[in-house]
Amino acid sequence: MKPRLGGGWPVNPRSAPPALFWVARAPTVGLALIKRALDAAETNDLSAQLDLERELQREASQTPDFAEGVGAFLEKRQANFTGRRSR
Repeated sequence: MKPRLGGGWPVNPRSAPPALFWVARAPTVGLALIKRALDAAETNDLSAQLDLERELQREASQTPDFAEGVGAFLEKRQANFTGRRSR
């Protein structure tokens, strides 16, 4: 069975770059929050950026992916992220 990415497109594991598989398995909500922080960093001063990052960390810590990541780490297993925002 070939791995599938979002949208259902089959991926040939021999020709796809390894980073593609990492992104496909990554916590998508976390990646979106990182993107928000990076986008804001261009115009925020240090204080505003730290405030934003504090809020984004709080938001990330309330997602099912956070709980899954912590559980997977403690159980020494591969995380299975869902990309949902609420528990």
